[in-house]
Amino acid sequence: MTLIGGSYERFLFGYSHPASLRGQEACELKSDFTHAAHKGVVKSLAAAGPFLASGGADDLIHLYDLRHKKDLGFLMNPAEGSITALSFFTPEHAFKPTHLLAGCTDGTLTVWTAGHGWQCMKTLRGHRNEITSITIHKTGLLALTTSRDKTMRLWDLVKGRTTFHSKLEEEAEQISFSPSGQKYGIRAGSKITIFPVDSNPEVPNKGTISLVHPRKVTSFCFGNSDSAVISGSEDGTVRAWQATENQPPCIIVQLEKCHSSRIKALSIPKSYTVDKDSQPTPESTYMGGEFPAFVATASSDGLICIWKLQKAIEEAIDRKSPIQPAEDFQLSSVDTRARLTTLVAMDSVDMMELLAIEMSNISKRRKNTAKKHRVSASQGDEKLRKKVQKKEKHVQKRVETPHSEGVTKLTDDGSKVVSFIDERDRERDAKKKKKVEIQAKRMKSQQKKKTSKKKMKKSMT
Repeated sequence: MTLIGGSYERFLFGYSHPASLRGQEACELKSDFTHAAHKGVVKSLAAAGPFLASGGADDLIHLYDLRHKKDLGFLMNPAEGSITALSFFTPEHAFKPTHLLAGCTDGTLTVWTAGHGWQCMKTLRGHRNEITSITIHKTGLLALTTSRDKTMRLWDLVKGRTTFHSKLEEEAEQISFSPSGQKYGIRAGSKITIFPVDSNPEVPNKGTISLVHPRKVTSFCFGNSDSAVISGSEDGTVRAWQATENQPPCIIVQLEKCHSSRIKALSIPKSYTVDKDSQPTPESTYMGGEFPAFVATASSDGLICIWKLQKAIEEAIDRKSPIQPAEDFQLSSVDTRARLTTLVAMDSVDMMELLAIEMSNISKRRKNTAKKHRVSASQGDEKLRKKVQKKEKHVQKRVETPHSEGVTKLTDDGSKVVSFIDERDRERDAKKKKKVEIQAKRMKSQQKKKTSKKKMKKSMT
């Protein structure tokens, strides 16, 4: 597992957890690199596959290869202002991302190709102020953005334009799609609001869920389901929420005093494996449940920590109290001695590639087997259909033939059955009789000739 944090002091800090997550061994995070990424504050981070992108106050997007630990250079922002939001899009069961979206302080959204030349495909305009957050739907067809102009915009990434925009009550700082893509959450002030995708934030409906905190919320993310939400706030507390429709939201666990100051960023270090039934499942859910086993946090005090969230939930259920001391559930921590601004948690690059290949092969095998079943079923249905049609045509001909005679017969159970005998059947039977008679005459003539020949031979002798 790899953790990468950005800071006010323009540095990027990379750390890795040397032990396996399954063992839950408490050990120190190993420092992989420290890099002076920008000339100013590191405002945003995004990672996918082997790539890491960082956006700074110097109007640049810096790119890195995490596998070979190389600096790939930077991208010049075609718009004006700092890079305040970044998001990669990776197709399902793929390893490398295909596109990168970047938001700027002037309200523009730029779309870049990822990994193939890193070219700017489109510059989208709509917001009148700084873009605070970007989230891409899992299909890659849509994206949602929030801005300091108190609006949310829905972007059609195929046509490259805004299809819907809505005014918000407060200035939103973060937006995120749920794992299924059926919901999205907006963080504004001390509240996280979850909406169905078919709803309008201006007119909340029955499916809207509000998670109210005592202090300002600084970061949040969805767990392994749409109803599991993890949040971090200004008071240094991490909360796990159960947000189910038609029920009031409840706090499953509350880790008090995870940090001495506000939590700046929160991320779930997901790791994937393949179970016995060849089903790709998150390793972070091996203990069961909707919540991940671990959550990583970064704070203004310079600490990056990993917390045993699933274990804390189990203890909270056993003790029947959601409030738990954070120090009992800390897996690892490291002091960067910097003011952190953002954090990204991810699995090792080699492991992600191997698992992406495995998941892709599993998906292909499933598609092929489903295709074979469909083809065999369609072929069998076609043969059966042809037989039925042939029988129906034959019966229809016999019934619709003119000058037919109906002969009524009684079956064993007393029901009547009418069989039809038409003139064609009579002609066919007559022809057969004629053929038989002709053959019989030929046989008789041949026998007469043979007997006459024998008599002549005897008389000659």
